[in-house]
Amino acid sequence: MLHEQARRDAFRNAALTVRQIVAMLQKARTGHVEWSVIQDMNDECAASLRKVQAALEEARREHWRPLDERDPMLARLPARIRQLQMDALVVARAILVLPQSATVEELEHAASVRAGMLRGFQWIIQRCESEAVARTGDEYRIAAEVMAALPVENDTTDPIIRFVVGILLTDLRQLIQLLGEDDAERTSPVTR
Repeated sequence: MLHEQARRDAFRNAALTVRQIVAMLQKARTGHVEWSVIQDMNDECAASLRKVQAALEEARREHWRPLDERDPMLARLPARIRQLQMDALVVARAILVLPQSATVEELEHAASVRAGMLRGFQWIIQRCESEAVARTGDEYRIAAEVMAALPVENDTTDPIIRFVVGILLTDLRQLIQLLGEDDAERTSPVTR
């Protein structure tokens, strides 16, 4: 029973962390922000992520079966979100530099990439919130649709933006895939 509370706490804080990541990227997108503001926002993300990790550790202690076996989605969640947070920080930094060298066409393309990514981030938030309430499973079809809507690549001419956004998109896809996996079969008691 306590494991379920720890699980709910982990997913609630995961949703909060992803919201903070999105806010950080949106703040950077305005271009009129000091780097120290982005760093402070990143510190808030890190604090929320520590709460996810603490809930995960609590869930590990509350049950005799290893967490990797009984709840693989939860077991891998903090590492995936941590990677997304680090990617977002790098992208935010690159975005802050972009307006100085970007053409109007590059800025418009970057905006369309962000719109596609925002849909992915919003799905992650919604999915984490639903997992905080109850194990829902059977999300793989919806996850596939969300991943299909993500931009395939960022074909901006700025090589730095293309590189960092490519990494962010890869990790965004991996987190969506993780949250879209159907854990229902793996969470049932193991008979050996």
